[in-house]
Amino acid sequence: MGLSEVHVRRSVYHAGSNPGYRARNAARRPAWRVTATALAAIAPLALFAAGCGRAPRPVVMPGGPAVRADSDRIAVLLRHAVERWRREPDARVPARDLDCSAFVAAVYREVFNLSLPRSSEEMARIGRQVAPRKLQPGDLVFFRPQPGKRHVGFYVGQGEFGHLSERSGICISRLGEAYWRKSYWTARRVIDG
Repeated sequence: MGLSEVHVRRSVYHAGSNPGYRARNAARRPAWRVTATALAAIAPLALFAAGCGRAPRPVVMPGGPAVRADSDRIAVLLRHAVERWRREPDARVPARDLDCSAFVAAVYREVFNLSLPRSSEEMARIGRQVAPRKLQPGDLVFFRPQPGKRHVGFYVGQGEFGHLSERSGICISRLGEAYWRKSYWTARRVIDG
């Protein structure tokens, strides 16, 4: 038991049994001893509470590798975002401006507090390239459905990706579908869980 712990325990004991003790002995007791002990006891609790209920803090990777802390949690967050956007599109993104890249950028801003470039062409230049067999939830997936046209979505796990389709609206599609398999272009890892 350290000296400061003995001092605090003695102070608590005497203060409880003799109300005038604290007032008489306040000048003799260095404030830093009580403060340091109290901070040492409270600091782990404060750090624990600060991490509760938050999504992983992502970092845009300009070309380096990204490490995923909790792929399952990211998949759930992204799937929930797709469902929420299906029910109620975000009023901050006008419907006339909503295309696949605007949808992806809005979801990443909402879920990860991450600003992505506005166009799918610019998005395809950030992060690092990922092979299709190594996709993890949160990776961006890119397609070239027609010459000169680009499409982007985000991988949500289990061979599926969330995106805004001209035909189906906001949806989750399977990468294995013939249309998407044929037009698949690349994938990029842009978040660090």
